[in-house]
Amino acid sequence: SDVSKRHSLSQDAKIIWQVPHGSAWQTSYTSSRPSAVREYRRAYLISGIGELVCLDIKTRFKIWSVNVDSTYGAIWDTHGVSETPLLVDDLVVCTPSGEQTTMVAFNKYSGEPVWETVPVGGRRSYVSPVLYKYGNIRYILGASTWSYFAVDPSTGRVIWSFPYYLLGDRDTERGTLITFTPIYREDEIFITTGYDYPAVMLKVSGDGNSVSEKWRCPTFDNHHGHVVRMGNYLYGSNWHNNSQGEWMCVDWETGKVMWVKDWYTKGNIISADGMMYIYEERQGNVGLLQADPLKFNLKGSFRIQGGTGPHWAHPVIHDGFLLIRHGDHLM
Repeated sequence: SDVSKRHSLSQDAKIIWQVPHGSAWQTSYTSSRPSAVREYRRAYLISGIGELVCLDIKTRFKIWSVNVDSTYGAIWDTHGVSETPLLVDDLVVCTPSGEQTTMVAFNKYSGEPVWETVPVGGRRSYVSPVLYKYGNIRYILGASTWSYFAVDPSTGRVIWSFPYYLLGDRDTERGTLITFTPIYREDEIFITTGYDYPAVMLKVSGDGNSVSEKWRCPTFDNHHGHVVRMGNYLYGSNWHNNSQGEWMCVDWETGKVMWVKDWYTKGNIISADGMMYIYEERQGNVGLLQADPLKFNLKGSFRIQGGTGPHWAHPVIHDGFLLIRHGDHLM
């Protein structure tokens, strides 16, 4: 469809309502991208062309909307807009990176602009911002195609930036497709991307005003399936090319590779109740994986049958159900 729609479904998969909210991305891998964020009776979402919408869930009316990408001169990468907005206090935050700014915030009730950052350089990435909290330190982590960075949510001041593009070649398509929302624990932040860029563990300074590298792992170049932390270990897949990759486990403290396993190809990973659910992107095989730093401990698997196209949509676990979307099929 050339129009994006937000749906609400019952537990038995009947559509309760659907609301158009703007044009869909039409150039490459068309249709939906980001997820919506809900707070009470309001939902916030961004279309593939940068239309930020606040929707009243009860009445199904738009409370407000603004095209952040055209307003702030965002420079798109190959696949448009794929970030999920972040709610912080009374703000809704997103990342229309370009020459004017990199991250902006709006009042979540009215849609009025509150702040915009200075540009940190680079185009729009596919990273969703996340709120980082440790001790008295509190800021928003985000990314452009050049840098990961931290922003003060009260003022929009850029506190630090880490020039990730220097670890590869920013003059080619490789390395610009950054999709990884950072994972953090205490004063350490983990970042990665595909295309042979090394994974990096960052160490936050005591005052929170800078970061330094703790370790690099050249093997763990996760593409866009994300990574989960289970205890002191990180699990996910790496990148060999856009259709091939392996599953692996890395020590959080040292970056040591614990194991690497060839299971179909790379893909998505999520976790719940001490287990991991992996979803490879080529054939749609889903596996139940025990968290085990010593081996790839697969407990069972099945294959998705419905839908078309690559198996790229991230699975969700809610209320005892594993939800998987493949193309226009939700299972």
